[in-house]
Amino acid sequence: DAIEEAFDISKFLNAPNHKVKKTLSLKNRSLIIGNQFAGAPPEQKFLIGDTIPLGIPCVFAAAGDSGKGMMTLDLAMKVASGQPMQNSFGGLVAHHGSAIILSAEDDRDELHRRVSRLDSSNEEMLEIEDLALVVIDPMASFVHADVNADPAAGAAFMGLLAQMATETGATVMVNHHMAKIRD
Repeated sequence: DAIEEAFDISKFLNAPNHKVKKTLSLKNRSLIIGNQFAGAPPEQKFLIGDTIPLGIPCVFAAAGDSGKGMMTLDLAMKVASGQPMQNSFGGLVAHHGSAIILSAEDDRDELHRRVSRLDSSNEEMLEIEDLALVVIDPMASFVHADVNADPAAGAAFMGLLAQMATETGATVMVNHHMAKIRD
């Protein structure tokens, strides 16, 4: 593309802003790992105690029709409920807050039925100020690239999820369909 557009690569590489301004010395003490990580590390917070950290992107991958949507809906309701001692994904819900579900497979009526099955009291989820969980279900409906075959597409998508997690402080969980198990 650069050649077709008559881009002057030599001029670009020799531009003043591409010159090395300072030689990197391996004797520079600031490069020593021990100097970078002095003192006590910051406390790690968890969405699910000792299982799923808060503020990270994660992928929940399983075969189709294995219940990923129902499990993440259950998790979202427990996170938003504010109720202590609720188990999900192998541990206790450790952080409560608002939860957002971006669902491309289920319509409003199906989500209503699922919420009703999980919370028979039909109480509204508590309104909590801080965002703790974002669920994206399924990945394929929100990514228009083959993340299984193209590592760069997968890395780009995970980078976007990481940015979302960093900016919001919420755990961003995306459901990913693997091939259905065949008999």
